[in-house]
Amino acid sequence: MLSDAVRVMEDDSGLALCYPRARFVDSTGTDIAPWSDSLHLMQKDPVDRFKAVLSGIGRVHHHLGLMRSAIVRRTGLFSKHVASDTVLIAELSLYGRFYQIPRYQFFRRLHEGSSSWAPTSETHQARLYHPTDIDRIPFNRWRLHGRLIHVVAQSPLATVDRLRAFAWLVRRAIWDREALSAELRAEVGLAMGLGDNRIRE
Repeated sequence: MLSDAVRVMEDDSGLALCYPRARFVDSTGTDIAPWSDSLHLMQKDPVDRFKAVLSGIGRVHHHLGLMRSAIVRRTGLFSKHVASDTVLIAELSLYGRFYQIPRYQFFRRLHEGSSSWAPTSETHQARLYHPTDIDRIPFNRWRLHGRLIHVVAQSPLATVDRLRAFAWLVRRAIWDREALSAELRAEVGLAMGLGDNRIRE
């Protein structure tokens, strides 16, 4: 995989990331199924790439391919919220294109301790992101939206493109308004001692 990825990236300086196709395997390494995505992003428009990542990333393992180090150093890396890996991949797309090696060279293991085992369980995800026995992530959804705004603000986009990206993120927040409102009410309730300090599955 590294040999193929290095060859691809040496031939194209505009690539920020090169990653292979993936298959899921179980705890013993037995094949489960292939995974497909649509993140072979060779379009020139960075906003289009950014939108494509956030709209279609699904399972996140792309950062386990090969990233251009000079670009990675310009990013904010991981943040303290669930899906910070998704934000990193979206941020990389603002700096360069993505190439998917058309071979199955990454084998993602599914087991009870992996984040992929229960991706919709907030409790399971919180334990992975907060290993000090914290079973909730305060304002997690708000942190995610805020982080996306921040990476666009810090990106090398031209002003007009930055405004396009901001406008799209505002629309995403509007689409997510019910969940954001529910999270805000829950956090205020907890702060006032009116709620359960546990999060629901």
